[in-house]
This record gives sequence, structure tokens and C-alpha cells, in this order.
Amino acid sequence: MLFRSELAAACSQLQLDDAGEITEEIVNRYFGGRLETTSFKIADSALAGNAAESLLLLRHAMDQGVEGVMVVSAFARKIGEIARVIGNPRASAASFGVADWIFNRIRQAAAGWTEDSLVKVINEIAETDFAIKGGAKDTHYALERLVRLVSSKGRSIE
Repeated sequence: MLFRSELAAACSQLQLDDAGEITEEIVNRYFGGRLETTSFKIADSALAGNAAESLLLLRHAMDQGVEGVMVVSAFARKIGEIARVIGNPRASAASFGVADWIFNRIRQAAAGWTEDSLVKVINEIAETDFAIKGGAKDTHYALERLVRLVSSKGRSIE
């Protein structure tokens, strides 16, 4: 998503670079292929089981300067919500303090997870957090490993 100042700068650049009519083709030539993403988009994609899309989003996020800490934090929050739902079969939107539609999304994301798979992912989140805070040389690999594990709902990725 472009902010107003970015949108204004993009429009200004298009006007300066192309004296003619600004068409969709020209816009795609200048701005096509640019993928805006967030840590939560990566986590949501992985939780939906879309490993390839999640890895693509992760790589774009890293290229855009998103910190690995933010990615790990998003995964920790999402997995924590799933753990709370699985650990409490009587959980409700009210007990979570969220709207019904948000709770329904959490419950849908929890489908297919087991306590064992959650434990595996929680451990991987801790290991990835350690790796990105100086515990490993290749932080991108640690993040990609986490994405693949979550995409497989905590099943082995080896």
C-alpha cells in the first residue's frame, strides 16, 4: 500500500518521465513487480498453508527492510492465538476480547494443528528468534525454515 507522499511522488515521477498520456502499461513498466508486504501477511499466508507464497512474501519483506524480529513477532502472536484456542475448547470471542469474525479466523487457522505440532513450531520460533538476534550467521535461512514449518502446520520439513 502506498502512502500519500509515496503516491504523490510516483505520480510526479510519471509526469516528468513521460510527456504523453499516462496509461496502465506505463504504470506497470515503472511500478510492476513491486510487492508490498508485512510480517502479518507472511504469517497469515504461512498459516493458510501457502509455503511458496509465504517465502516470496518473506523475501520481498527482507528486501524492503522489514526486520526479522518483526516477522518472528508476528508468527509468535499468531501461533499463540492458535495455542490458546486449542488449549481451551470453550474459548469464545468474548474470552479473547475480540470481535466474532476475528475469533472465527483464529479458529479456522487452528484447524489441523495438534499440541505436538504447536510445540514444534513454538520451539522453532524460539530458535529463529535466537538466530536473528545474533545466534546464527544466516538469519534468512532461519526465517525461511520457520515459514516452511508453519506452512506445513508443524509437520517435519526435512
